[in-house]
Amino acid sequence: MSALENIWGLMPLPALTIGPDNRLAALNGAGESFLGLSEAQVKGRKAEDLFGDNARLIELLRISRVSTATAADHNVEFLWPGRPNETVDMLAAERIDPLPMVTDRIALQALPEAFEALRKPSTECKVIVEP
Repeated sequence: MSALENIWGLMPLPALTIGPDNRLAALNGAGESFLGLSEAQVKGRKAEDLFGDNARLIELLRISRVSTATAADHNVEFLWPGRPNETVDMLAAERIDPLPMVTDRIALQALPEAFEALRKPSTECKVIVEP
């Protein structure tokens, strides 16, 4: 797994990648928890179909696409390739320690029970599965 994939997986906030055709290309773990859907369930779906054509998120996406600038509102931020992503950059530069996001470590054998427990609201943020 690459450093970028590790950072993507450790990000505590929902993040998704939307292609130029407004189809979802990727969703991180926090995004899966937020939406209650897996990446496989949303990959390839149009953002409008998932969030609603009149959703503020879709409006921000349209504004951002027209101006090709970063658009942010209510902690929703659209970033463009080649433009800085401060959180990922800080994690990659080791200016942010991701370990405080890890709220539990479990053995591989405990994964089924832990996964079921994560379906309910809890204080868990990131759980590391140790072999």
